Amino acid sequence: MGFYLRKSIKVGPFRLNLSKSGIGISGGIPGFRIGSGPRGNYVHMGRGGLYYRKTLGGRGSSQRSGREAPQQQSPSAPSPAITDMIEIDSADVSQMRPCSALDLLQEIEEKKRVLRLGPWVLAVGIALILWPISIGLPLPIALGISILVATTAFFAFQRDAVRKSVVLFYEFDAAAEQAYEALQAAAVSLARCAGVWHVTSSGTIQQTRYFGGASAAINQTSIQIKIRPAPFLKSNISTVVIPVGRQTLYFFPDRLLVQDGARIGAVDYSDLTVEVSESRSMADTVLPDTQVVDHHWQFANKDGSPDRRFSNNRQFPICLYDQIHLKSASGLNEAIQVSRPGTGTTFQQAIAQLAQLTKT
Repeated sequence: MGFYLRKSIKVGPFRLNLSKSGIGISGGIPGFRIGSGPRGNYVHMGRGGLYYRKTLGGRGSSQRSGREAPQQQSPSAPSPAITDMIEIDSADVSQMRPCSALDLLQEIEEKKRVLRLGPWVLAVGIALILWPISIGLPLPIALGISILVATTAFFAFQRDAVRKSVVLFYEFDAAAEQAYEALQAAAVSLARCAGVWHVTSSGTIQQTRYFGGASAAINQTSIQIKIRPAPFLKSNISTVVIPVGRQTLYFFPDRLLVQDGARIGAVDYSDLTVEVSESRSMADTVLPDTQVVDHHWQFANKDGSPDRRFSNNRQFPICLYDQIHLKSASGLNEAIQVSRPGTGTTFQQAIAQLAQLTKT
């Protein structure tokens, strides 16, 4: 499969255009546009390195900071039959700030703090429109005020779109394009699995005979992996998006961005560890792409035969899943599970290829 690389991005009344000389900006109406450039956030992917520039009047920054130690996560309370139930959760995104991403993260934070003028202008404008109607001014005057308010509100909203937009343009050489295409293809394979889950916690089962012989228990929620644009910036590519509880992971070509509400963190691929393991779990329902490796009675004797003391004893299939664990020294700690074995390894290899490509 191939991914679509746009050559222009619309930001309010302007259009940013990617060319061989960089990024240009133009504005106007269909059939008549004026422009200048190059300018913008610009990332050239490939063996030549990564280059970053601010966009739309932003000020450059040379600040750098080290990483803080990740916070320790408190284990959840164990149940009588399951011990060591450990929450699988990431640290605060404010700790995920590699030096290579500081400029981008700071710009995102600055743009989020910019006050939107459009809603205020619209609210005042509506009051101005109602005023002549309430005092009985002539219709032409009321119509003129309405046109003035609508025009002012339009330009105020366009101004907000420009001042609050973070624009990130990517340009790829052949190796980088192939690597990111492989990541998106691997993500599509994960998304097409009949079952995709976010693992929130895992623990050890003590009384295995009452859990179909399973030795581990997990808490999980169903999720959807998608390829779509990131909502907190404008870019000429779509990204791999994986929701993991309160946080959402966005796999960009040069790094992983982690969104937690209004806050954004970042993890370089060279600092990202992707571990893939096989997980054997007792299932109520066998999904179409799941591999059944065994069967086990819910209540079994030591030799595996059914325990006849239980009249409602059921035999469950033991299914083989792929579990993908994403970790970083800065505190990322998330796990997902998919129903089709082998897909996790492909995703792991794609991340490793990008890590090698973006290593500085």
